[in-house]
Amino acid sequence: MIFRLYPNIYGLHQSGRLWFQTLDATLLDIGFTKIFGFNCVYRQGLNALLLVYVDDMVLFTSNKKHKTKDGIIMHQIGFIQKLANVFNIVKNEIVKVPVTVGTTLVKCKEGESVEDFPYRSLIGSLMFLASRSRPDILYAVTYLSQFNVLHSGAHDKCLKQVLQYVVNTEHFTINLSHCVNESLFLHVDASWATDLDSCKSFGGHILYLGGAPLSWGCMKQGSVAGSTMESEYIALVHAVKEIYWMSSLFEYYDLLNYVNVPTYWGA
Repeated sequence: MIFRLYPNIYGLHQSGRLWFQTLDATLLDIGFTKIFGFNCVYRQGLNALLLVYVDDMVLFTSNKKHKTKDGIIMHQIGFIQKLANVFNIVKNEIVKVPVTVGTTLVKCKEGESVEDFPYRSLIGSLMFLASRSRPDILYAVTYLSQFNVLHSGAHDKCLKQVLQYVVNTEHFTINLSHCVNESLFLHVDASWATDLDSCKSFGGHILYLGGAPLSWGCMKQGSVAGSTMESEYIALVHAVKEIYWMSSLFEYYDLLNYVNVPTYWGA
């Protein structure tokens, strides 16, 4: 059997741009309008908001049928239970943190690598959780994802600990309650030279709205910081970009107007 591939979609450098141009034209054709300054955000009327990230889309409407009197509870318990079944993990009272304080790992040599454990598959599953409903494991997963190619038994053990922690805390949820205090505030923190192979640091932030986490991120910094203060400033720069984008979006929709956002910085 022979299949014909359309090269505009598969394999070309311009494929992503062509995809977005097609998607953009389609959304505009069916009545959406693009928000000025936000190429990935569309609106239709007053009640529909569409966010686009590559080929993933999230649509917000005024539909209230899934709301309760306490607000909206976000969780991925079903997905966590599936992971527990796949990796034969049961709850215990031993693991209480995703990564033990002071854990430091280095890249193993090619001959020391263990290939019989689905390391990359589990990293992908845990990153899916961390990016959507479990910010508490994002640093651990980001740190361990460095060893996707070459990983030893020590790396596998640490990754299994993250999974065990997730299973033990499957009841952790994000509660988007009806806000009395619609305050927007930011927490930022960074390590220093956590990666022993490159001496690079990790930085992270979490943005809260009314006490609920709204946006979060964690990444290994691109340059080597000369001090803890420098690594903290690098993390702060990334976090401020996020809060500027978010507050500008709120202002555009006349939802909330934040001129000064309190920022708690672990310097």
